[in-house]
Amino acid sequence: MDFEQCSRDGCEGRLERRDYVARRKVAGQRFEVPSEVLVCPECGREVISYEEAHRVDLAIAGELASHGPLTGAAFRYMRRSLALTGRQVADMLRVVPETISRWEHEQQAIPASAVLLLGTIVLESLVDEDGRSETLERATRLVA
Repeated sequence: MDFEQCSRDGCEGRLERRDYVARRKVAGQRFEVPSEVLVCPECGREVISYEEAHRVDLAIAGELASHGPLTGAAFRYMRRSLALTGRQVADMLRVVPETISRWEHEQQAIPASAVLLLGTIVLESLVDEDGRSETLERATRLVA
């Protein structure tokens, strides 16, 4: 078992890895993803690593990409799980960033082609060991 020193002021504890269930609510749906957290047995502090938080977010985005619902909140969650800005997605789709904002705030319907592209990138990122997406790399090159 790996141990790290707790960083809370005055705590001498050592963080221990524990199983954890990450819970999120997105687009009116509740998601639970098995995860791992570091816990200090002395002060109770819980820490989830950036990598683990990203893995959880991408897993939820994968569920949204596969099963919906097709809402602005779901679209925004998928985009953010890929660490893409609205401008980046707008450039890939050849729309203005304000259009992405309108989709995400449900002021305008999201075209199926936009959902398909973003969903494909999410699902490819889940399959690739390094979290890469060939579609994202091609789309980025096209707009460069």
